[in-house]
Amino acid sequence: MESIYDALYNYAQNRRLHDEDIVKDYQECLEYSTRQEKQLMEALDDPARKQFEIYIGNVQGVRDYERMMFFCQGLAMGLELGVRACN
Repeated sequence: MESIYDALYNYAQNRRLHDEDIVKDYQECLEYSTRQEKQLMEALDDPARKQFEIYIGNVQGVRDYERMMFFCQGLAMGLELGVRACN
């Protein structure tokens, strides 16, 4: 089941509540980093490749937590501003 945070995040993504230039830059950066990761993975020998895979997993975990944390902070700020605007 999708958490409330994931549902709100996906809703915001689908509503295009962001700058198109930022999205373009993000997509280019993502494509470049994915290509670089693949090239590095192919260049490493087995022990180093396994260590790099662990590193990549840890980095992804950090990104996931940062995404949730920043989203929750933004949501909290938006709710606080909305409450203040109604008073």
